[in-house]
Amino acid sequence: MFFKKVYFIILSFFFVNCGDNYSMVEYNSSNNINLPTEIDKSDCSIEEQNRVVYEKMKNNYLWYEYMPDIDYRDYNSTESLLDDLRYRDYDRWSYITSATKYSDFYEKGVYKGFGFSIGEYNGRVFVTYVYENSPADMAGFKRGTEILEVDGKTISKMENRELWRVISRDSSSKIQFKISNDNIEYIVVLEKKPIKISSIIVDKIVSIDDKKIGYFILNGFIEPTLSELDTLFDKFKREEIDELILDMRYNGGGRVSVANYLANLIGGEITEEMPFEKLEYNNKNSSLNTTFNFSKEKNSLDLDRVFIISTDKTCSASESVINGLKPYINVNLIGSKTCGKPVGMSGVDFCEKHLAPIEFKMLNADGDGDYFSGIEPRCYVLDDIFHTLGERDESMLRETLFFIENGICSNVTKRYKIKKRDIDSSSSIFSGFQREIDAI
Repeated sequence: MFFKKVYFIILSFFFVNCGDNYSMVEYNSSNNINLPTEIDKSDCSIEEQNRVVYEKMKNNYLWYEYMPDIDYRDYNSTESLLDDLRYRDYDRWSYITSATKYSDFYEKGVYKGFGFSIGEYNGRVFVTYVYENSPADMAGFKRGTEILEVDGKTISKMENRELWRVISRDSSSKIQFKISNDNIEYIVVLEKKPIKISSIIVDKIVSIDDKKIGYFILNGFIEPTLSELDTLFDKFKREEIDELILDMRYNGGGRVSVANYLANLIGGEITEEMPFEKLEYNNKNSSLNTTFNFSKEKNSLDLDRVFIISTDKTCSASESVINGLKPYINVNLIGSKTCGKPVGMSGVDFCEKHLAPIEFKMLNADGDGDYFSGIEPRCYVLDDIFHTLGERDESMLRETLFFIENGICSNVTKRYKIKKRDIDSSSSIFSGFQREIDAI
């Protein structure tokens, strides 16, 4: 049989300090719940796969008590079964994807696609960022490029965004895009290729008077993020920066352990050995409850305050950094309200698939974690796709620098706060695992 009593948490890891290095230890816990961590490969029938999904949800889903009373044998796919089992009042995130895609992304930082992300602005779709050396990059896509048509369909005919989801999942290797760059329209054909992504897409040191301010855009919390953070914080420490701006405007989250590591690099001695975040499972799995603590790392900055740029795409592990640091240091949020995901997944592989249902809620040292409506910023300002990321005149970075220099929000943000928002969430264009990648 494929049921075992050992449950391997895929999402969350502990770090064990070994001098200047860190090593990952996979956390496991014995319990009396039958959990489908393996499957008899001789039986990957739809009925058996559905049984795995149903049992996993019944035993480990955070909101299992709200699941409808259904017969899994009535379904012709695991995806449709999961969709009907979700607690729709809260759950916008549970998904099933390919085990290989999941592993490639989280372990290697690789996905197959075109290499760009999009945002929807007043019904028009623009490129928000492009991964270097990707097919999109080679074809001239850049921040602010407008997408006019996809395979001959105008944006207004994209059928309530469903076609974006089809494009992101479609195994076909080539798609035609009509785009506009600097008011010049042209057609390009992109071919999907493996994209090696960088979690840190911009970093620099900005000066205000006699202050050195470290700034970087962090786009995810995956295993390769750890070495990128070590390299960057080593530079920040050598340069003796005075302030830190962490830009997570497009960061959809990832592994709690990596978020914990970033928080360690920020807080250092101030937060050392204090609780960072508690993962709290349902009442059937309280033995799995886990607390991540802060530790001081080699390149920790020991900051008593941090400035974080956010949007409604700042989600999950990104929100953990914000929420986890709040009890100890001054966290100044600039931008717009975060996405509101104070819950997470552990996940399980079966039949070459990865099932990721919501399994735990995330609480900081003060027990705060009920931010399903998002975390509110101190200063409100909208994303500015018509300036290069990291440019001082880009609205969100400019506002953050203004706040650092003056200790108050600018008049511009006061106007934004009362103005009806004219930017729709691009995070809702994607769903499931694609939302975590947040790129086509």
